[in-house]
Amino acid sequence: EKDRFVVLIISFLIVIVFWGAFEQAGGLMNIYTRDKIDRVVSLFTIDSLFIVFIGALLVKTIVDKVKKKDTFSLFLVLTLILAGVYVFLRFYLDVFTNPYLIPASVFQSVNAFFIMIFGTIVGGFWILWAKWGKEDSSLFKMAVGTIIMGIGFLFMAKASTEVQQYGDKAALVLLILAYLLHTLGELSMSPVALSFVTKVAPVKYVSIMMGVYFAATGLGNKVAGSIGESAQAEPIEVSLSSDFSVSNFSDDAIDTLATKGYDFEIVTKGHVEEGHIVLDNSGKDVMSQFNLTSKNVEHMKEYLTSDEDVKDYTVILRFGYNETKAESVRSGASPVDYAEYEGNVEVFEVQNKIELRTFLMIFGFTGAFGILLLLFLKRLKRLTHGAEDIQL
Repeated sequence: EKDRFVVLIISFLIVIVFWGAFEQAGGLMNIYTRDKIDRVVSLFTIDSLFIVFIGALLVKTIVDKVKKKDTFSLFLVLTLILAGVYVFLRFYLDVFTNPYLIPASVFQSVNAFFIMIFGTIVGGFWILWAKWGKEDSSLFKMAVGTIIMGIGFLFMAKASTEVQQYGDKAALVLLILAYLLHTLGELSMSPVALSFVTKVAPVKYVSIMMGVYFAATGLGNKVAGSIGESAQAEPIEVSLSSDFSVSNFSDDAIDTLATKGYDFEIVTKGHVEEGHIVLDNSGKDVMSQFNLTSKNVEHMKEYLTSDEDVKDYTVILRFGYNETKAESVRSGASPVDYAEYEGNVEVFEVQNKIELRTFLMIFGFTGAFGILLLLFLKRLKRLTHGAEDIQL
């Protein structure tokens, strides 16, 4: 029993590692998609993808009909519903513009889409793998799944290298490839993990070990949140000075938004000169237009001197107005009070470097953990005393 508990503890560790990395999809990767991925596509691309997807469903429906499978009706109904919904959105509601900016939240469904496509394929692959006499234990699949999922972050790292300056966007295909590998990793690891626990755990402890498994999954999500938080540069709080003037800025959008209490952002070039922060906007130092505490000033200086190769950093200042007061301003009941604007500062080059480092760190850690598990696979299988030989 002690040997089996050792194996279970190691399996719980890999569960934590896997979900800690995989769940970046809902946090870090979603934010990155929103800000730094080129999500603009043509209507032709959207129509083509739809036709390919519906075509694949139709082929599946026809195959099931020929083979007289019970799933024929399910796929037929699914195909008709999806086709109807798309036609309704595309031609009746006319929700798609040309070109179309895909909402970042849409990419949360890419994983589910790939699961539908590759679920059976991956399952079939592992069956063939076993027939070929290859290693197909649950621990092996968990290790391989973790490695494959980690490789997906290399595509996110590649995306980070493509975004060299503010306004650059990385290729959408890199994000899709990352999600593809994450899904393939999930399909290799997730289905066997819980069944592995139920087979290896001593009978009288099975229910407890199942609870520990789900606790490990929850801890993995907590780790994911911590990783996502560490991937964001420490925030620098800022507010507008009471004598703020939109005339100091060349962007007309600032005038339109700021005077009506709307959220807005200011993009400047920043550096440290003779111990003082200089924010250059069209040749004019606008640092006096903002209020920062002495602590935040020092913090910002650290960012603006963090890389000797960068002379002028891109500084993005984002501001928001109290929503209740903003309604009063927009209705004309009261004038805007610029001192009420509060926000934060992002130094683009610093944030981009942190994101790149995070993606590479996740790749390295998941890969190392998976490889380590493969190296000790035979020893771990011996510790299961035959339970791991049961096919899952």
